[in-house]
Amino acid sequence: MKWRHASIALVFVLSLISFLSPIASASISGVQVSQISLPQPIFGDTSVSYDNSLVLIGENTNLGSNVIEYQGGTWQPLPPIPVNLCFPSAVVYQGKIYVIGGVLPSGKINDVVYVFNGTSWSSVGQPEPNPAYGSYIFVYNGEIYVVGGSVTTSSIYFATPPSSAVRVFNPSSGSWNVIGEAPYPMGDGGYVFNGTDLIVVGGYLGGYSASYTNQVSMYDPSSNTWYSLTPFPMQLGYPQVAYLNGVLFVAGGIMFTTVGLDEGRVYYMVNGSWYQSYNYENPPLFQSSYVQIGNELYVVGGYNGDTSEVSSVVDVLKINVPPLVPSQPNVIASNETALIQWSPVNFSSGYYLRVTHDGIQSVIKVGNVTSYNLTGLVDGQTYDVSVMAYNQAGNSSWSPTDTFTPLAVPNPPNVVSVKLGDLNVSINFSSPQFDGGSPVKGFYVYLENSTFRESFKLPYGSNYFNFTGLHNGSAYRVKLIAFNSLGNSSPSVLDFVAVGKPVISLYSQSTSKGLLIRWGSNLYSNYTVKVFSRTSLVYSGNFSNLTGTLIKIPFGVYKVLVIARNPAGVTESTLNVNYFLPPSMPFPLVEVANGNLTVYIPKTPDVQYYKVYLDGNLTYTGNKTEFSMPISPDINYNLSVVAVNPVGSSTPFTAVVSYHSHPTVTPHGKVINRTAYISIKDPQLPVVDSISIIVLTISALWIVQQILRKEAESKDS
Repeated sequence: MKWRHASIALVFVLSLISFLSPIASASISGVQVSQISLPQPIFGDTSVSYDNSLVLIGENTNLGSNVIEYQGGTWQPLPPIPVNLCFPSAVVYQGKIYVIGGVLPSGKINDVVYVFNGTSWSSVGQPEPNPAYGSYIFVYNGEIYVVGGSVTTSSIYFATPPSSAVRVFNPSSGSWNVIGEAPYPMGDGGYVFNGTDLIVVGGYLGGYSASYTNQVSMYDPSSNTWYSLTPFPMQLGYPQVAYLNGVLFVAGGIMFTTVGLDEGRVYYMVNGSWYQSYNYENPPLFQSSYVQIGNELYVVGGYNGDTSEVSSVVDVLKINVPPLVPSQPNVIASNETALIQWSPVNFSSGYYLRVTHDGIQSVIKVGNVTSYNLTGLVDGQTYDVSVMAYNQAGNSSWSPTDTFTPLAVPNPPNVVSVKLGDLNVSINFSSPQFDGGSPVKGFYVYLENSTFRESFKLPYGSNYFNFTGLHNGSAYRVKLIAFNSLGNSSPSVLDFVAVGKPVISLYSQSTSKGLLIRWGSNLYSNYTVKVFSRTSLVYSGNFSNLTGTLIKIPFGVYKVLVIARNPAGVTESTLNVNYFLPPSMPFPLVEVANGNLTVYIPKTPDVQYYKVYLDGNLTYTGNKTEFSMPISPDINYNLSVVAVNPVGSSTPFTAVVSYHSHPTVTPHGKVINRTAYISIKDPQLPVVDSISIIVLTISALWIVQQILRKEAESKDS
């Protein structure tokens, strides 16, 4: 289930007016720009964010299910929960939706825990003790907490206080425990769980006077303890509540003002004070379900305060908050000036600087920058500086103060050069041009990484240091600080990665497409590859960020030289290579004439020499392509021809050769030959590769050429 949020936005553009205490720079506002239409008016459902979609659970809809989701801009039905429920409570835990409480169609309060695993529903665990509906629910430390909720559906509802019990359900064991009581009945209010604490705003207390409360309470599940926060400005019920970056937001609901009921107001609490927006939720909704996803609050259905009808929309409220507190600024003091630097903070649109000198404060609005140069300072006197961030929602608190004295310390040393060696680094530096008004006495040098830190003290006049024993490929940071009688400078910081002299792992592989050379990889290395045939250079190439190359050269014997260079040094490695593929089986022309056996062998580039066997005896070894020897008549000879190169021998070509002693006479009475018989044995060849096919083709053409030549010679004779 995927839910795209791009098409929906109710934006709270923060520009608030103060409700309780006057803070001129604190403001918030809300502007509604769009809504999501529901498939029908929705009331009494619960809603959760599940698998990046909005899921509603309650009673049957016109989509054919009592569980629907918003996905890809449309509403779709999901597998229905086994029973229709009104005002159930739901929470997501470990990829599952847990539904607890709610009112059944019979009017009975549901005590079964239902679980949705993404495809189907099931009931789990024990029945809920003292079940309720509209309870406040959240997950903490692997358990589901259920707080309060309405406990009756009878006509005396308005006189019956909600529950104050704190129940805990263990999903693993399916067991329930009642672990305590809230300080007052908890129901029909708004709540939010911020990850560590439950915050409850307003709600119904019961009694025939239909009393609502303005209390704001916080529950810490780690200690099972309740705390009181600043009360809301008025009694309220059914609001929507969100929490972002320490700011508590309250929207909608029914608010009991001094002049009557009001709906749709928006408030937020910062540092214990409540502020009201000058805009309203539109339309004003109450008794709605809601889900906070990041800085957006989705308000689903409920009653429309303008029409007194059930709402058929989802309001999406985009929450904006005052900026976070900046960290302590960093100050680089110089002659009558100081450069103030700080890290940016979220939600800020600009910054103030507060400078204190001799008991007098001045505030400078510097805009949306992260550094500012103070000028006109008095040398040798102390200043305090802090930073405040601001935006339309208000101001942050002042950052921690940094204290500085112009001319008190020198500027950082200047790094002149850095040279990486074989697992070492050499750094040349010079004294700072500005010594802070007091002569530089020396330098501190720090070498550090994530696992260790070393420090050295160098006397004034030093301008060089060398670190050895570094680890190849490890990241290091060097800090160089100058000091005088008044203190230390800010550091000059240098980050580097140590390198070692290159190590080459050289090997080769003969392929049909060329000679493949591999040499491994080294940090920051460049490579030169040279190939020699005896003393002649036949190939040269330069490479970076590669670990090998394919070189197209003829078959032969070569010497390969690889030179690797990096800042740590130069390494050379050589490899003698016999670049051959296993030779293919030869296909010679075999001729018996005048008592002689002649073998004509086609020459191919992958063969260095041939071996000829007759009846298993080696009769010839060499690289000639023609071989003759006398044979006797009426005898069968087993002929084998094998091609050989440095990487091996071919499959032998075999034939049975013989000739009879009876002469063949021409019409003119001339004996031209004796009858010869040649039987080629089946070599049962394997499937050949492209080189073998080329060799076979060359052999066949050569054999045809030899046959034609012999026929011509016979005609001439």
